[in-house]
Amino acid sequence: MRKEERAYEIVVDLYFDDVLGFDALAASIGQPDAEAARASEKLLDDGEAVADRLAGV
Repeated sequence: MRKEERAYEIVVDLYFDDVLGFDALAASIGQPDAEAARASEKLLDDGEAVADRLAGV
């Protein structure tokens, strides 16, 4: 994996872990990629909520 790809992955992981806010993410990887990461996080969160409902949690 190239250094840039690894740095991108680390920054997005920090965003998903609520260590970085959206503005810091956008400054690090660019607005379009930050918006894609935010959309991905929402899909993951929504999917987790659906799974919890189906499991009766």
